[in-house]
Amino acid sequence: MGTLPTDPPPYAPPRAPSGCGGTVGQIFACGCLIVLVAFGLLVLAVAAATHREGQRVQSALAQLRAAGEPLTNAELAPPSVPANENAALLYLKAADIIKPHEGTLSPHVVGYDTALWSSAADVDALVRLARQDQRAADLIRQATRRPECRFDELWAGRMLDAPSVASKLGAIAEFEGAAALAAARQGHRSEALERLTDGFVLSRRLAEAVPSRGPSAARSLDRTLMWPAQYVAAHGPLPEPGARRLAQELGRLDCRRSGARQVQVWRVLAVELADDLKSGHPSSGGKGMFPRVGGPTDFQFWFYGRPARLRLYKDELLCLGLLQRAQAIAGQPWREAQPEVQRLEGDLRRVGSQQLAASWVGLLVPNTFADADRVLARRAVLQAALGLEVYRQHHGRYPDTLRDLASLHWPLADDPFSGKPLVYRRKGNDYLLYSLGVDLDDDGGRPLPSLVRDEAQSQALYRAHPGPDDGDLVWLPWR
Repeated sequence: MGTLPTDPPPYAPPRAPSGCGGTVGQIFACGCLIVLVAFGLLVLAVAAATHREGQRVQSALAQLRAAGEPLTNAELAPPSVPANENAALLYLKAADIIKPHEGTLSPHVVGYDTALWSSAADVDALVRLARQDQRAADLIRQATRRPECRFDELWAGRMLDAPSVASKLGAIAEFEGAAALAAARQGHRSEALERLTDGFVLSRRLAEAVPSRGPSAARSLDRTLMWPAQYVAAHGPLPEPGARRLAQELGRLDCRRSGARQVQVWRVLAVELADDLKSGHPSSGGKGMFPRVGGPTDFQFWFYGRPARLRLYKDELLCLGLLQRAQAIAGQPWREAQPEVQRLEGDLRRVGSQQLAASWVGLLVPNTFADADRVLARRAVLQAALGLEVYRQHHGRYPDTLRDLASLHWPLADDPFSGKPLVYRRKGNDYLLYSLGVDLDDDGGRPLPSLVRDEAQSQALYRAHPGPDDGDLVWLPWR
């Protein structure tokens, strides 16, 4: 009897070879999957955080816009002015006449911008130049009489790329100082006062109409005009009507308001710079403002605006917050603002040097907070000095106190640094008049280093390396 056939054994899959290779492969695959999932979650988290921060930036900008704060260059533009009422056009024509008579430093060629007021030869050269440019003086006089002043600051474009006219018109103050000096040396004192008044009118208009410069423009022009003013006040009687017009003009500048507007300009610059970064295609103006030594490369600009967008939004929020604080500080007297400035500077020291405009704008702001009161103090001192000279012409002597000028109904301003009347002491046939200055200390009338033109006197007054604000803002007539 034969055997029956048996069924084949069931199929069994081949078994993995012995060892750990299979286990490692599985672990590696699982690890890759975990990394990919984690990376995806991280990307989603960063995207969500970026979106959230972007919404916060938009909300902050919307709040500023609702409060009436300008956020574009065009929104900073003043109302249009008819050409026949606009003084700016005449100022620009005068600047073109003056420009050929600018000097050079090396080799030294006397010009309105390079003359040494301590050099008799340079002063004589200035007088000759001022006579040659009489046409410019006529244009400036006409400009002073026009009711409005609107400079073309390319308001329709981007502020990042818009050049300012302030630097071009700075030469006008130098010219007006020379013209006032020339008129005074010839005995034409009314004309000298008129030239000084025209110069201070331009200074005020630049501070008001060129918000990117604000108090710094007024400070620069006023400082240029101060030495000729000291000369005019110290040489011969002052015609009272001209002196009074000048004193009234000196009190018209609202320098703290100009300082607050300057912070608005920095905010526009910061917003434009952030937009530059987000676009990935920086303009030359944007790259030049970015707070990196030597400027960033195109890749750095792209990286900060795209992959690092979350950091960019955080930096933009920080910058807007700093500028909001700075704007509030800018409208305060220096004596009240100083503690806030110190706190702001402390916060700025914790800001990274590579962060958007937070460091660039923030570090710029504290250095300008005292500028408004510097300008107001210089003007207050000159205003009082003019009144003292007119009083002496009426009474044959200087008054015992500044309150005595009330008999003349003379315009006077308090010391912006102390909030009190300027320090005045009659000294025989002379007097001492000063403001306390930025350090807010009464140094007994020791003048700031920048006011002393005599080297021997400077060495006698100061220690080896005096600070720029070490002293009082003293009236020093140019004898």
